[in-house]
Amino acid sequence: MEDNKTTAPKVQTFINNCLRRILRIHWPKTISNEDLWQQIKQGPIDIQINKRRWGWIGHTLRKPATSITRKALSWNPQGKCKRRRPKNSWRRDLIEDIGILGFNWVEIENNSTGPETSESSCWWPMP
Repeated sequence: MEDNKTTAPKVQTFINNCLRRILRIHWPKTISNEDLWQQIKQGPIDIQINKRRWGWIGHTLRKPATSITRKALSWNPQGKCKRRRPKNSWRRDLIEDIGILGFNWVEIENNSTGPETSESSCWWPMP
């Protein structure tokens, strides 16, 4: 399975091609990807993926500690991965992204106040 760094450009290429077909932009009349995104008021796919991922993390961290989805964020399976499986799990990638932003997992969990926090007052990075 490919990671997000190699998959995102392929998905972005597919989306750009589909948008060009929908907008009927053919060869003689070409526009840059940035102009295409401005025309449809949409950004690159990697930014959209990060927004949705951080939104889901915030939603999950606002749930009570007894929630299964919240428990799943801190679940750490024991043992070895099967052969030919990716070495990075979703959580490991998430912890790496959090470290790049200058936070750690404990800060993220402790700063989520629970279900009474509104969507507009989230403190985590939403690009």
